[in-house]
Amino acid sequence: MQTFVAIALVDAGQYGDALSIYRKQMEFIPYSAILHYNLGIALTRQGQRDDGIERFRTALELDPEYANAYQQLSEALVKKGKLSEAIDLMRQAVKAMLEQLLRQETNDSASNPRP
Repeated sequence: MQTFVAIALVDAGQYGDALSIYRKQMEFIPYSAILHYNLGIALTRQGQRDDGIERFRTALELDPEYANAYQQLSEALVKKGKLSEAIDLMRQAVKAMLEQLLRQETNDSASNPRP
């Protein structure tokens, strides 16, 4: 529930309050890729780009197929002028998205076989 509140706070531009919630959650679930990703979003929007980049990298260490984390990390790196690394990450993001789609299609086909 707190995560939804924090997301709404980020959307409302209340980054400090959102960061407080995310950091408190981090005490209980430090290995959540989603939590690191959300914290990275709040940090980069607040202007703490380097800290946000670190959180996106951590999210990817925890879940190497987290396509949105690749995308956000890539965007943050573009803003830092690190275009080559950003392009490589966007390629990885596209690959991760395609793999997710293929897995979803495979799961859908397995659960709904055609006559």
